[in-house]
Amino acid sequence: MEEAPKYQEIFQKGMNIGKLEIIFRKINRRFGVILPELESQIKELSNQQLDALVDVFLDFSQLSDLVDWMANQG
Repeated sequence: MEEAPKYQEIFQKGMNIGKLEIIFRKINRRFGVILPELESQIKELSNQQLDALVDVFLDFSQLSDLVDWMANQG
């Protein structure tokens, strides 16, 4: 069953939801509440982009670092 495409799709969606929850918790803890537009942009990131954001998030010292990173995600 693990090989079934539908299962993989559901599994990946669940993983993305988990990544988003962690990312938003970290953003809110470090920077406070963010603008809804930025939140929407983050929710639209691909799985690979979410992984990249998780990797670079600790390098951000201010909200503008996140905004700049998002602007480069095109």
